[in-house]
Amino acid sequence: MITRRSFHRAALAAPLAVAAGCVPLGRVDLIVLTGWNRAARDAFRRNLVDSPARDLEIRWIETSPVDSPAVFEHLVARADVVVGLPERIVRGRLPGLDLVSLGTRRVGFATGSDLPFDPSWAAAAMRSSDRRESLGFDDPRVDWPTQLAMSAQLERSDRSRGYAELVLAAANARPVEFGRGVAVSGVDRGVVGFAPALGIPGPISDAARFVAAEDAPAIREVAAVLPHAERSAAASALFDHLNSVGMLARIETPESPRSADVDHLIAELLGAALVEARPELQSATEALSRLELGPRRLDLLSFLVEPPSWPPASIRELAERETGSSLLETLAEQIAPDPRARDWFAAWSREPLAVFDLERLERLAAAAEGRLVRDPRFLAWLRAEWVAWVRQRYRRIARASRLAARE
Repeated sequence: MITRRSFHRAALAAPLAVAAGCVPLGRVDLIVLTGWNRAARDAFRRNLVDSPARDLEIRWIETSPVDSPAVFEHLVARADVVVGLPERIVRGRLPGLDLVSLGTRRVGFATGSDLPFDPSWAAAAMRSSDRRESLGFDDPRVDWPTQLAMSAQLERSDRSRGYAELVLAAANARPVEFGRGVAVSGVDRGVVGFAPALGIPGPISDAARFVAAEDAPAIREVAAVLPHAERSAAASALFDHLNSVGMLARIETPESPRSADVDHLIAELLGAALVEARPELQSATEALSRLELGPRRLDLLSFLVEPPSWPPASIRELAERETGSSLLETLAEQIAPDPRARDWFAAWSREPLAVFDLERLERLAAAAEGRLVRDPRFLAWLRAEWVAWVRQRYRRIARASRLAARE
């Protein structure tokens, strides 16, 4: 019998054929909204063998960390049940829903069984040459385990170090095709040495194991029947079976909800710094590595791992012009049409320069009761600003390193 523990291991071990989340058109008995990748869904389906629910034709709909509230609400409206999303996310987006636990998984790494060290972001920041010791990671804007693992790293007590280690780890990482669970699959195939994942400590397969990160949080995954479910009989049959085999449990102590907007902003920031600008990042670190160890190299390294700042350079440039006030007002009208969001944006743009840390992201997420970051025009502008900022920063470091190497 498949238990919650064996299911979570199977979800990491299953062969991956990552694809979009829906089954072909045809008979559909149940529509399931999930954050799981194909491997986890396959492991879940195997749990239905020899059960009344085995013949259910399930259509899976995948949600990602950067789905806006409007997109998420649209996906929820189409689904009958929610399965395999973090509790704190579901409570933040769907308050009042009656949730049951699918068990907890730790934040950590899937790693090759013969890896000679315990994997960590710090280890990834220091190693790059040996394939079996190298990091692979998926896009945090697409893959929930990657986003949760990177968020946990940012939430460390020494937060500036957390971001710095993510940047250096990404610079050293082996290129993989970004997707859902692709990097974990690379561990099993020996393409990379380790990859961020959710799991329980122990073997995953003959070639891989799961290691929890130091001080790693436990992520409780939940399931629920949605109040508007059109296929409630099929949903009940599924949940009855999961309960009968011990896959479901009551939640005695609910987790505190977390703003989905914070997770969205974290995913967007890391997507810009570690994915979109990855070629520039790797070029910068390669140029840095050619410098002799000394004050100049350390200064450039500190510059490399600094998060984007607010106000961004484009805002500061506008403010310095003679017509700066009117230009900023025009920009605010374009990207924040809501009056309260526009006023907040205008006031924030006049604040002293400071880097984006977790507190600043949380403050931005709460601006005008969330209306600012939920506006697609503002998000598109902020995303473009972050991508431009990190690319320019990495290119400047690469040029400065090459010039210093010639001196």
